[in-house]
Amino acid sequence: MNKSNQSAKMKILFLGTHGQKNIGDELLLETFLYKLRENYDFLVNSYTPKETAEKFNVKTFDTQNERIKMMKYINNSDVVIFGGGSIVKEMYPEYGRSRYSVLFILLAISLYTKIIARKKLIFSNIGIGPLKKKFSFFLAKLILSCGDFISVRDTNSLEYANIVVPKKKVLQVPDAVFALNKDYFGLKENKANSTKTIAVNLCKNIEKPSNWKYFIDQLTKSIINVHKKHPEFEFVGLPMQYDYSIDDIKTLKMLKEKLSLMDKTIKFSITKPNSVEDIIKIINNAHLVVAERLHTNILSIITNTPFVALEYDIKVQSLLKNHNLEKQGLNINEKFKDGLIQEKIENSLSNYDLIKKSLEKISKNNNEIVTEYFNSLKTEINK
Repeated sequence: MNKSNQSAKMKILFLGTHGQKNIGDELLLETFLYKLRENYDFLVNSYTPKETAEKFNVKTFDTQNERIKMMKYINNSDVVIFGGGSIVKEMYPEYGRSRYSVLFILLAISLYTKIIARKKLIFSNIGIGPLKKKFSFFLAKLILSCGDFISVRDTNSLEYANIVVPKKKVLQVPDAVFALNKDYFGLKENKANSTKTIAVNLCKNIEKPSNWKYFIDQLTKSIINVHKKHPEFEFVGLPMQYDYSIDDIKTLKMLKEKLSLMDKTIKFSITKPNSVEDIIKIINNAHLVVAERLHTNILSIITNTPFVALEYDIKVQSLLKNHNLEKQGLNINEKFKDGLIQEKIENSLSNYDLIKKSLEKISKNNNEIVTEYFNSLKTEINK
C-alpha cells in the first residue's frame, strides 16, 4: 500500500487498559488490531507505551503521563473506540480503590469526545457491571448516553444497558477474543502425547474478600484429593500477567506453599509466560483448566480444553450463563459444599470428550458471530 492510501485511512483512537502486563487486555488489543488494522490508522493508549508499540507495531501514547494531551488525540481522531473489557463498572473498595474512579475517568473522556470534540464514540464488546450504587447507575447512564454505537459481550451487561439507557439500541455479541481461533494461533491437538497436566489460574481479585480463605482451603483440599485419585496428573500454575511481582504469581506461590506443607508428593510448577502465545499453548496442552480469570476460561473454550471456572466476578458468571456452561463453574464468593471443586474436576474428567465437543461447537459458533460482527463494525465506523 502506498503512502497516499495510508494517509487516507480513518484515524481511530483506541482506548482500554493496555500495557498493564495483563494478558487478557493484550488479547483484546491483539484482536481489534487483527480485525481492523488493515482498514484504519490506530493510536492506542498504554501504561507502558514503548513496550506496547514494539509488541504490536502500533502508535501509542502514555495513559498516565499524557492525560492532558488526550484532548488533542481525541480532536485529531475520526472515531474514539473503547474496545472490550469491563469498563463501565464499580471498583472494589476492599482493595483500596475508589468505587467510582473508573466511572469518573470514563465519563470525562465520553463527554469531551461527544460534546466538545464532536467525534463518533463507540463502545465495542464491553462488559458492564458490577453496578450496585444508585450513583453508579447515574454515571453509567451519562457515559453510555454519549455512545453512537454500543455492543456488550454478555446478557448481564445487556440488562444493565437496558436499565441505564433503555431507549438506546445495544447489541449483544460474544467477547471479541472469540474472533481468534485455533487456526489463528497455529494450534494442533497434542494432549494425548504430552504429560497430563491440570492448569490452575488464580488472581485473588474476588468480589467478596471475606470468603477468600474458605475458597483457598477448599481448593487446596480438592487438589490434594484429585492428586491421590489421579497421581499421573501434574499441576501447572498459570499466571495471566507478565509481571511476576503482582497478584497472579503471588497467589499461585501461596497455593504452592500451602500444598507443599500438606502433601510433598504433588508436582506443582508455576510457569512464567512472556506472551499470549505462551499462555495459549499451555492451555491447549493441558488436560484440564481450573481458572478465575475471564480470558483464561475463554481461551479454554477456544482450545476446546475442559475447564472449571472459579466465578469470582459477574463477568465469569455471565460467560457461563451465556453458553449454558453453568455446570463448569462455581461461585467462590460464597461458602459452597465441601469437596465441590473436586466434584467439578471429576465431572469434567468423566465427561471429557462430551465437554470437548460442546466447547468446540461453542467456539466455532462464537467465532462466526464475532467475525460477522467486525464486518458490521467497520460499516458503523465508516458512517
